[in-house]
Amino acid sequence: MNNPAVALYCSDAKCQAANDLKHKFCQACSTPLLRRYLWMIGGDVRDVAVGTLLEERYQVCQARILLDTKPAAPPTPPEEIPEAIAPYLKLIPYRLHLPQVYGIISLPHRSTPTWLLEYGTLPTPPDFSTGHILPSLLQQWPHATAIRQLNWLWQMAQLWDPLENQGVVSSLLSPALLRVQGQILKLAELQGDSRPRENPEVLTLSHLGQLWLTWQASASPLIRKFIQQLAEALENGKISDSHQLVYVLDQAIAQATQARQQEHHLCTLTDAGPSRSHNEDACYPPHNTRQSLAQGENSLAIVCDGIGGHDGGEIASQLAIEALQESVKPLLDQSPAQSPELITELLETAISRANDRISQRNDSEQRQMRKRMGTTLVMTLSHQHQMFCAHVGDSRIYWITRSGCHQVTLDDDIASREVRLGYALYPDAVSYPNAGALVQALGMSASTRLYPNIGRVIIDEDSVFLLCSDGLSDDDRVDQYWVTEILPILTEKRDLKAVTDRLMEIGQTKNGHDNITIALVHCQVQAKPAAGSNLITLPPLHELPAPSTYQNTHSTALLDEPTEPMLKLKPRLNWVQRSLLAGGILLGLVLALGSLSWLMFPEMRQQANRLLGNNPARPPVASPPSSPPSPSPTLPQPTQSIRNVSVNQWVVFDRPLELYPSPNLLGTPQNIPPETPLKVFRRVTRAEDMTWVQLGHCLLSPAPDEANSGEVSLPSPETSPPDSPMPPNEGELEEALNLGWLPVEPATDAQMLLVTIVAPVTDCRPD
Repeated sequence: MNNPAVALYCSDAKCQAANDLKHKFCQACSTPLLRRYLWMIGGDVRDVAVGTLLEERYQVCQARILLDTKPAAPPTPPEEIPEAIAPYLKLIPYRLHLPQVYGIISLPHRSTPTWLLEYGTLPTPPDFSTGHILPSLLQQWPHATAIRQLNWLWQMAQLWDPLENQGVVSSLLSPALLRVQGQILKLAELQGDSRPRENPEVLTLSHLGQLWLTWQASASPLIRKFIQQLAEALENGKISDSHQLVYVLDQAIAQATQARQQEHHLCTLTDAGPSRSHNEDACYPPHNTRQSLAQGENSLAIVCDGIGGHDGGEIASQLAIEALQESVKPLLDQSPAQSPELITELLETAISRANDRISQRNDSEQRQMRKRMGTTLVMTLSHQHQMFCAHVGDSRIYWITRSGCHQVTLDDDIASREVRLGYALYPDAVSYPNAGALVQALGMSASTRLYPNIGRVIIDEDSVFLLCSDGLSDDDRVDQYWVTEILPILTEKRDLKAVTDRLMEIGQTKNGHDNITIALVHCQVQAKPAAGSNLITLPPLHELPAPSTYQNTHSTALLDEPTEPMLKLKPRLNWVQRSLLAGGILLGLVLALGSLSWLMFPEMRQQANRLLGNNPARPPVASPPSSPPSPSPTLPQPTQSIRNVSVNQWVVFDRPLELYPSPNLLGTPQNIPPETPLKVFRRVTRAEDMTWVQLGHCLLSPAPDEANSGEVSLPSPETSPPDSPMPPNEGELEEALNLGWLPVEPATDAQMLLVTIVAPVTDCRPD
């Protein structure tokens, strides 16, 4: 396959030197060379010789497999996202199982672009003779253990609901699309479901049971009867939804793992880094700890990264560690099995308590805005054959097995949110200004506004979990070095402390711009001595939980607000409900204070009358003493929805508002008091018929925020469509207006956000 004329460029953005394809390390900077293999959909290159370079970048390895020879360079983004590609973006929380859209390539014989999918980094080049980057599940199924076969079925059950909601659940029923990477189920690509008029038969779980029944003959003898019973229960409707199916498979896996035992070894390090004066990170177990846990003991690892640029980040990190350790301690002391939903709920409660402890400290010290201290969080908790993973912010968890390195978490930042909304590919979104700004962190607000990401994976082979702050993960350092530095823990029994020290050295020398914190958790799985093997049986179906009550907990749902949340164990108010609740409370306070101020300060009445156009723009000539005072104006009752108001009209609301710097709820909103004159500039309709209305007002602009280090939530750049230009300048008044965006949901705010149309404001300059 190697073409002497083709070079593989270093993935280090500071180097990008050309190297011979046979080299494993960059000859200029010694960075391990990153080989990223891509799968083509919507086209192939059967008529192009293997080894050919396309677009001076992509080497042809097979008809639909390419090697990106310039992994540090951004791929070509599309001009727009077609309907068929949108599910890949909206399902990015499930990236552990689904390929991610990398970019596009133009082929000579096609008028439309061909899409490139990527599956992460591999320890060795793929076997191109199989026709795909990853091996087929059907090829691996007969050779797998009973635990692994159940694990694959469990992952398929976890994926059913999110794929069904995106109209691509038929992907799980196509054996040609089912791939595996060790114990992890993968989909080669997504397949759209047939429309009812094309295929009136609705896909249900019974179809999944029928597919599994075809695998029964080649399944492990321990689970053949179980698969038959399971398929029958799905066929006759005794198992009616995916949550019940996950429950049944959990019970079967628990039976199968009774013949296994696990040991855990942990090692932690934290350092300020070469360019920071102090360390805002914290970890548990504490810095420079080595810990070995015997069979039956649960491991706990935590990494927190204090928000850069916020005073007291190190205090927030330590408060979070202490609060989490206290809350989770009962699970570490208990060896009996606990249900996954109970553990998930306990972790969610623990994270909320940690958040409230930091938030209350902020409130007691009267910290506001960027003065508030906060922290990110990543945490792993082992329990029998499972590893529970939780995170908030942009610190990361990586899962390393002999077959691959998998980023389990998805950063809570603006770039990831743009992808989840279907607006951009991830390689393109990370290049946006403020792409790394966080959308949530511990301590920045009340727990009612926090969405911790909690999930779990089944461990059926030796694995390593890496928890780290972005001082290590930035610039793809884990992708570059996991094969040479972390994989030897599994393949060569390399010392865990030596690997931790080496990763710290990489973070300091290759990055060096931030604090660095690392926690490694080595999970060792082996058969119990003299343990027998028992047939797996279906649990009594009368003990099944009610449909949709068993919580679907899985690592790929680690997201603050996923498209279809799998892990929310108790209902939360959505942002509209929270805004209305907060607005109602604020409205009561504002009205009470406003009424008192209106009576006590006549200057305020004069200013309000002037802004509403009821008085001349400049102070009028004083009336004779004998003239009675003019009554204060009374506004008519609101009668129109904001969605029906024409552009360039002036309106007032009878409630307080929050105006955002740009669409998408990004940035810090401005609080607008009720009855403030606002001018309607334009409307933009986004996904799901969400309408954004741009309003201008005459209130003083907030003071500019102080500098930050890039780890806090900042207003994003203007993201309105180019075909929505700003209105022309209409003079000094237009220049004085401050602009903001109001979100309007069709089912709620369209009827509730009522306005009164008022006379145009002629002057909004201060007196």
